[in-house]
Parts: sequence; structure tokens; C-alpha cells
Amino acid sequence: RGQTHARARIARALERARRSPRRARAGERATVGREDVARDLSRTRKRPRRIGKSIPPPRCLSAAGDVSGHVDDDETAVHPMPLSSRGGSPTPYSVGDDGLSENSDDFAPTITSLQSPPRPRGVLQSLNRVFLAFANYGSANKKEKLQHMDGAKWAKFCRDCGLQNSKTFTAVQVDLAFQKVKTKGERRVDFEEFKDAVAMVAELRGESFADVCELINAKGGPQSNATRAEYVKFADPDNFTGAYAANVGRSSVMRHVPSNWERELKNVKPTPRLKKLFNAHCAFGKGDKDLMNQKTFCKVIKDCNLFDKKFTPTRADIIFTKIKAHGERVVKLDGFTRALQLVAQEKNASYEDLVEHVCACDGPASSGTAALWTKFHDDKSTY
Repeated sequence: RGQTHARARIARALERARRSPRRARAGERATVGREDVARDLSRTRKRPRRIGKSIPPPRCLSAAGDVSGHVDDDETAVHPMPLSSRGGSPTPYSVGDDGLSENSDDFAPTITSLQSPPRPRGVLQSLNRVFLAFANYGSANKKEKLQHMDGAKWAKFCRDCGLQNSKTFTAVQVDLAFQKVKTKGERRVDFEEFKDAVAMVAELRGESFADVCELINAKGGPQSNATRAEYVKFADPDNFTGAYAANVGRSSVMRHVPSNWERELKNVKPTPRLKKLFNAHCAFGKGDKDLMNQKTFCKVIKDCNLFDKKFTPTRADIIFTKIKAHGERVVKLDGFTRALQLVAQEKNASYEDLVEHVCACDGPASSGTAALWTKFHDDKSTY
């Protein structure tokens, strides 16, 4: 029964093939040998479509040895072509006394600039220094050196070194060259891939690799054309205090810089009468006789009738704020004498005359309301 069904399926397939010429031809190809099948598959394989202008792989390589650029005169260094990952077999190169040459006899170069004069030692070492300078340009971490270059740094490298132009190596070709040398899925290139990109630039410009390296090494590094900011003392880390100083590793000790008005003040010795007046006003209202707050200072000025239209209580508060230490609320006797000097400047009077006027006043005045006499409270005989 199973063989009967199989024969029926084969018969239906043959009938459909007979009716359709295309299927008949497919059936005939199915009967050919294994080698013919492989040949047919290779002919029908789809090729990737090219998008944009294709950049040919470089035919020259900086085969001058390692990064140090040291190659003995009596030795021959063989290096594989670095672009073998993009298709094709690697082509060996050698460096001898006559410069860059090919080892294989059947290799036919298409660029006449391959026969370049011998490069001096240390060319790749200088190229590596330029590569690191551009790779670390603008990096916030100055301690750790980056060993990779992204697309933006590569574009800046081509602009600053004068490689980019409007004819042979445009801005679009700068980006295409970077995309060709970098590893698929990565966004940065290392020094080996950077050398491949420089070799590609040399081919597009129609120059030798050694000439391009000399042009790059002559620039030395990235060029900065940004505007230099002016000095601002508030942005100077030496002036930071508190938490800001701790964040930059500075000492958090407060540094007091005397102002112009502080330099004009004199160190005067208070008189005994002024000291007595100071202690009386400070002790008024159960206060400390050696410390004066802002309210007591304004009371002294008010009791001595020093306020007028120009010298208001607001100006008295400003003077006290200037005199007191940062973070403090009270002043001592020496601070009170300095405050009187500023009051004398506001009143356009001398300090000696102001002190005589203040000392001539009586002690702190009390202007509280006197209560009326009440027999139930004041007459104790009725208790």
C-alpha cells in the first residue's frame, strides 16, 4: 500500500514537470553530477550590491617593522597585508635597502608610488605619537591613555594634518575610509587599523606612504582654535572653600582677604568710658556684658540719637554685618570700636567726636509701659 502511494506521488510530479517547461529543466539539472551542481550554484549566487563610491583597498603598507621603527640593514622583514579580512589573500611585502618591494613574482602593482625611497627609522614611532595625541584629545581622564580613536577624532586628524581636500580626499571619503578599516560592530580603531587607513589615504591622494607620514609628523598633533577664557577668581581652585575645596583636594580652612574699607580702619584703643557704656548695653536685658549682638548695636545708635535721613537703621545693620566675623552673630569691644569708625564715616564726623557724643549719653534707656496701680495687686495689706 505504501509503495502504491509513492508511485502515485512520483507520477503526479512527473505530470507537473511535463506540463511546466521550467520545472522540467529543474528536474534535468537535478540529475547531473555533484560537480555540475556546485558550478550552477556558484553561478546563481547573489553578489552584494555596492552603495556609493567604492574605495579600493590600499596596495601599499607601512612595512617598516614594529612601532619602534627599528629594522636592521642586513635583514629583511616580511609583513602580511593587513587588509586580508576584507577579501583576497594577503600579499607579502619586504623591506630591503631599496625600500618597499614585493616578494611574489606574479604580483603586479597598479600604483607607481610603491617604489618609494627608504624611510628613516622611527617613522612609525612618530606616527604612533600623533595617533595617541589625537586619540586622547579632549579626554577628561588625563591619567589613563586611550589606545583607540573614534570617527570624530579621525575626521579631526584628517583636517588638522591637511589630508582632506575637495578633490582627491573629500569629507565623504574620510568617513568611508574609517568605515572600511574598522572592525565590524566596533566604533573605534586601534593603531594597526589606523595605519591601514593612512595607507588608504596615501593611495587616494596619489602619494607614497612615507610622504604622507612625513606630512602627518610635521603637524605633530591636534590643533586647538577654541577661545581661551579669561581668568575668573571664583573659578580658581585656590579660592574654593568648604565642600568645593574638599572635592578638589584643597584645604577647607577659611581664608579672609581684607577689603579696602578694612585697610582704612585704624587700630584704636577704647577708652574706659566707652568700655563701661559697651558693658552696660550688652548686659541690658540679661545679656552677656562682653558680647554685643545686632539688636543691641542698633539700640546704642538709637539711644545716642545718631539716626537721621541719611543714616538709617538699615545702614546700621549693614555696618554690623561688615564688622562681625563670618558665621558669627556677635562682636566684642574691638569690633564695636571698628563699627563706630564706620558710623563716623557715614556721619562725616571724626571718630573722637563720635566717641565723646556716645559716652555723653546715659546708659541704656528703657521705654517700657508703666502699669497702673491696682490695690488687689499692689496693696499687700489687702492680701
